[in-house]
Amino acid sequence: YHYSTMNKTALLLSLIFSLLSCSNPKETFRIDGYVDGISDGDTLIITSTPDCVLPGELARCVVKNNRFCIKGNAECVEPVYICSNTTDNSRCFLFFIEKGELKLFADSTGCRVVGTPLNNLYSSIKDTITLYVAGLEEIEHHYYSKELDEQQLACLSARGLMLQERLVNYLRNVTRENI
Repeated sequence: YHYSTMNKTALLLSLIFSLLSCSNPKETFRIDGYVDGISDGDTLIITSTPDCVLPGELARCVVKNNRFCIKGNAECVEPVYICSNTTDNSRCFLFFIEKGELKLFADSTGCRVVGTPLNNLYSSIKDTITLYVAGLEEIEHHYYSKELDEQQLACLSARGLMLQERLVNYLRNVTRENI
């Protein structure tokens, strides 16, 4: 009698655990990507550190026709790097692993990852910062490349200062709103 009760209890517990595991799906991610400048057969590694130290490795895949697909579990949102298996750390790009389907596009100018809320926000912030920096570089180029009188130099300096202040205010606001 005791043995039969234990079997029923074990069976009942097994059934409960099975039902609970079925009702709680894993948080998964999928990254479909395009990487320019990588040869067929090269490996991409998702890692928690930009130097591709093996203990930090989360996933890997092989590139074919500059394309790749990586799937995995997203237990929590975390910043990660995707790196090629070369020793060139400039080919490591930061993004965020989170539940959903991500699209990754990388070339010699950088990397863009979209498709999930945090990656969309990160891409938008990077785009805005890039616009501010381009404006500052243009001012700097004019400042040093042409013969300008004092009034023109003062005008460029004022524009540069105003743009720097706007960039700093943007960074403060974005940090405060998304902390």
